[in-house]
Amino acid sequence: MPSLDEMLEFFLEEARIEADGYVIGEDISPVPELKIIFDGFAEDDNGDDDQSSESYAIFIHKDAMKKGFAFPKHDDTPWTVVHRPNEEICLSAWYNNEECYWTLPEDWSVAINSKNLTVKQFEDILSKLYKRYSD
Repeated sequence: MPSLDEMLEFFLEEARIEADGYVIGEDISPVPELKIIFDGFAEDDNGDDDQSSESYAIFIHKDAMKKGFAFPKHDDTPWTVVHRPNEEICLSAWYNNEECYWTLPEDWSVAINSKNLTVKQFEDILSKLYKRYSD
């Protein structure tokens, strides 16, 4: 079985392929059970976009494995998506365009800040989704 990083990278790569440009906050997930959004570019020392470094947010809902589940729409404001920590995990990922690699959380127990989901539940959901879509 691939590592958590490898499984997340699989879905992130698919999302980048499917994306139609860089629209902040748009759901670009290749599967209905996850939500993946482009979250902007890094900034250089002058505060300008550094397009070599892309930010993404990945949302994993506690009910993702229920039959017929599709990720529910978030409430949003002009500047953010309203995260539901009681129902979902939100993880950040960075993609380096110049060197073609992902930077994911180093410590999953710290990165998973949900009140109702554990690292084990996250692993189980991600593993099942990976098995479902990677073949």
